[in-house]
Amino acid sequence: MSVLSRRRAESLEASAYRLTRLASFSLLGLGLVLAVPANWLLQGSIEHFLPQYRSSLELLVPMLLAATLRLSDFWSSLLIVIEREGLFLAGQLAAIVLTAIGLVSWLTAFDAELTPPSLAWLAFAAALLSHAASAAGVQAASRSRARSLSNAP
Repeated sequence: MSVLSRRRAESLEASAYRLTRLASFSLLGLGLVLAVPANWLLQGSIEHFLPQYRSSLELLVPMLLAATLRLSDFWSSLLIVIEREGLFLAGQLAAIVLTAIGLVSWLTAFDAELTPPSLAWLAFAAALLSHAASAAGVQAASRSRARSLSNAP
């Protein structure tokens, strides 16, 4: 976040946007690639060393995906650095509301119960919507910035 703040302070806001995009997509891609061997190693380790926890194997994939999304979310940091906290909070509120509506709809439509795996997938859904909301907020802020620069005298 300090690199983003420094670039913004030095009037290199476009550079901060590019850096955020590069960092977020790179870490997301790297995280998704590393999630495959991490899942394999964790499953093997649990099977071999902790067989009494086999029931936790269902939690690995959604939690690894949620962690990857959270670790690659530089969008939210940029929104705070460029002083668009309101946009960030609105996006996060929308992500929470959509996640809650999705959960209630799923529980109702399928007469389902909350289980540890369903809560793990809920964490993934919340992370995905949060990541998407922050990325959309940065896109909106970037378009707004571009319009204001083109209208400048």
